Amino acid sequence: MVVASTSAHAVSTWVLWLTLAGVLVGLAVLDIAVVHRRPRQLSLGRAGAEWLAWTVAGGSFALVVWWGRGGSCTGQYLSAYLLSQ
Repeated sequence: MVVASTSAHAVSTWVLWLTLAGVLVGLAVLDIAVVHRRPRQLSLGRAGAEWLAWTVAGGSFALVVWWGRGGSCTGQYLSAYLLSQ
């Protein structure tokens, strides 16, 4: 069995990948089917709220990376995330 970490929270790598895939698909379906089901003018406040929601999702994933892989991988993820913003 491949283990993502040697810490007390050792999680199989495939569990992390399946969880990530499920969460991303769920968020995309929520965004497309619920939030954007009808086309409309995007206000500044709504754009800010959507940006905040996706940023919180990305930050929450940093906690998952920290829990499953440790601080070094979390730093790498956050560096890449902030560079992409």
